[in-house]
Amino acid sequence: RIPRAGKPGLEFSGQIDRVAILGDEVLLVDYKTNRPPPERPEDVAPLYLRQLAAYRYALGQIYPEKKVRAALLWTEGARIMVLPDALLDAAMARIVTL
Repeated sequence: RIPRAGKPGLEFSGQIDRVAILGDEVLLVDYKTNRPPPERPEDVAPLYLRQLAAYRYALGQIYPEKKVRAALLWTEGARIMVLPDALLDAAMARIVTL
């Protein structure tokens, strides 16, 4: 459960594949095996966007002084895709309204 000021906590279950603390930034990486992977972040499955948005939110609570970035590592072709904040913010907004 992730606490939220003045609101019910968010409950979710998951496991972040990799977290790297890089100075004033936290990078979270989740591995995906889609074949073929999407070419653009806008084409990533909504489920994955919600998952990464929740992980990013949780890490933001743990590391409030750091910027948290999220990326998908597509195992097909070993390609990393950093997800834009705006895309994850929109996915997080959908989570909290569910």
